[in-house]
Amino acid sequence: MSETSNIKTAEIEKISHQEYFNIAVSVDCVIFGYENKELKVLLIKSDLEEFKGMWSLLGDLVRPDENIESAPYRVLRQRTGLDDVYLDQVYTFGDLGRHPSGRVITTAYYSLINIKHHKLKLTHNELHWHKLNDVKKLAFDHKYNFSIPYKEINLRVTDSRNLGIVQFTVPDSVCKGVVLYFHGNMRNIERYAPHATQFTRNKYEVWMMDYPGYGKSTGERSEQGLYDDALEFYKMARARFPKDSIIIYGKSMGTGIAAQLASIRDCKRLILETPYYDFPSVIQHYFPIYPVSLMLHYQLPTHEYIEMVKAPITIFHGTDDGVITSSNAKRLIPLLGKKDEFISIKKGSHNDLYEFPQCTKKIDSLLSF
Repeated sequence: MSETSNIKTAEIEKISHQEYFNIAVSVDCVIFGYENKELKVLLIKSDLEEFKGMWSLLGDLVRPDENIESAPYRVLRQRTGLDDVYLDQVYTFGDLGRHPSGRVITTAYYSLINIKHHKLKLTHNELHWHKLNDVKKLAFDHKYNFSIPYKEINLRVTDSRNLGIVQFTVPDSVCKGVVLYFHGNMRNIERYAPHATQFTRNKYEVWMMDYPGYGKSTGERSEQGLYDDALEFYKMARARFPKDSIIIYGKSMGTGIAAQLASIRDCKRLILETPYYDFPSVIQHYFPIYPVSLMLHYQLPTHEYIEMVKAPITIFHGTDDGVITSSNAKRLIPLLGKKDEFISIKKGSHNDLYEFPQCTKKIDSLLSF
């Protein structure tokens, strides 16, 4: 390689290296408070021109001379005067275009406090508690940025509850149907969006909804509420697709919700990825000496629902699943009919089944007609 080529490569590496340091880091304080059995969130009026008049979470850029763990406590102390609140790191946001001033990576910290025991010491900066269900739109509200075509919908279910829905689309001219995807309990739609291409490349749209308290969905969460939301989701699909073009898909926690929906509404097929017999049995595995069924608010009895499903059922489960054990899922096998199938993925764990051709090729075959 010539000396000129070496110089050019060095210049390119230098430019790229400099760009890596053109990224700001910020923190947000998500402070929940309860008062008279009502959940509230602490918000402040934004001082940025782009969000003039809008409410915002308490946040600021991390200073060059402070640790990121110290920054949220500084923000909380400066904005509220509170210095006796413990903050726990919950998530990091880093999508492009989320801040008007440039690339900003934000780490969120949260706390839940008793409002009566933590009086705000500074109130001159338009700092107020807001009922959680009354919060409609905030400054810096998160915008999805997926690499494949999609539509974002906010479905208002009641005056206090709305569903955040993302529809990953395919052209109408080639669309075979829709997959209603009920995700697991980790994070929100963004975590599961990469799986959408498994279906869109087979000419099926994929619609994903977040549960209340996840992503952009709001309202209180309950087992019956999850079933009710799933039914509204199905009705939205039926307004456009016939029942024999609708596939109901559940992943992990979402398998119980998907099975319940398929037990009361017709569909082309029910697909369950890493399902459980029922929710208490999953928790019982980790806490065998406790009466878990009496302690849990959620039952999600998948075993009861799949016996009532008329559509064919396909189940995928990994032999090395450490979250929902294979033995738990296999309790569903005696309940399956002749047209149903249980596919065991050797060495598959809870979140990697799409890395196994046995799984992806089977899904391709299911969607081929």
